[in-house]
Amino acid sequence: MTAEGEIIVMPPTHSLTGARNFEIGVQFCAWAKKDGRGVACDSSSGFVLPNGARRSADASWTLKTRLEKLPAESKEGFWHLCPDFVIELRSESDRPKQLREKMREYMVSGAQLGWLINPKKRSVEVYRPGGEVEVRTELIRSLARAR
Repeated sequence: MTAEGEIIVMPPTHSLTGARNFEIGVQFCAWAKKDGRGVACDSSSGFVLPNGARRSADASWTLKTRLEKLPAESKEGFWHLCPDFVIELRSESDRPKQLREKMREYMVSGAQLGWLINPKKRSVEVYRPGGEVEVRTELIRSLARAR
């Protein structure tokens, strides 16, 4: 849902995108457990951003210190915050312009790092607050193999 209350209808991802997204989740979860400073979430996790939009990234991570500050009654519902790190995986059915707008919204809302992964181009757009988008072309090997 956008900040203006508009509902965005999203079809399910294509099967290959689902396999790639699962691989991201597996690797992301392993990293988060090893790191221990935050909580990783999958694509079904929704967040209420500071502008009122309700968003769900393909994968996200939030520092535990920020989660500890949430009111107890809101911890079981949608967390009212923007994750610190978000990952979006482009599917063939996604519109690049909308994905980039979503990534910019995350940055404005408080995310510290964002990756927009495009398997077809084997590239990652790296987003940081207040910075230029950096395009990396050495995509994660396991994602490239999952085709």
